[in-house]
Amino acid sequence: MADYLKSTFSGPGIFGALQALALGGPCSWRGDGTYARHLQVGFFRSDTEGTPLAPCFGLKHIGFWRFKWAVTAGARTISCYAKQSVNLEPRPKLVIKANPEVGLLADVVAVKGAGTGWGQIISGFVPTATGVVWVELHNALPDGNYDCFFDHITTT
Repeated sequence: MADYLKSTFSGPGIFGALQALALGGPCSWRGDGTYARHLQVGFFRSDTEGTPLAPCFGLKHIGFWRFKWAVTAGARTISCYAKQSVNLEPRPKLVIKANPEVGLLADVVAVKGAGTGWGQIISGFVPTATGVVWVELHNALPDGNYDCFFDHITTT
């Protein structure tokens, strides 16, 4: 038989399986490190969940999805709806990451209340300058593969 790269996920004749994809330098799933963070696995679109109607997006594993939020000086609020498939701690959370350039000196964290139904998470801060902050939506359950859904992200 010809030489081939043996995959731990497949049999002879298969050249291997993609095991990881990294853009940027090293960091952990928490996003800490001096470079960009790795792509989040288990991020998906759900066509059966959503509030009031599908679709929404979900995180299948512990981790988070993040995006940049452009802000101007003055009071700012961000909210979303979250749903966790089990009623366990820790709950889904919304995190506004610190950025001293806009006057946000510490992370702002808001957590969904107890229950398995949809619940609103609201957070905000008062930037002192125009700029950008990272917003993260976390599936925080470390044990098992529990789906966590997010919908209706709004900013003011």
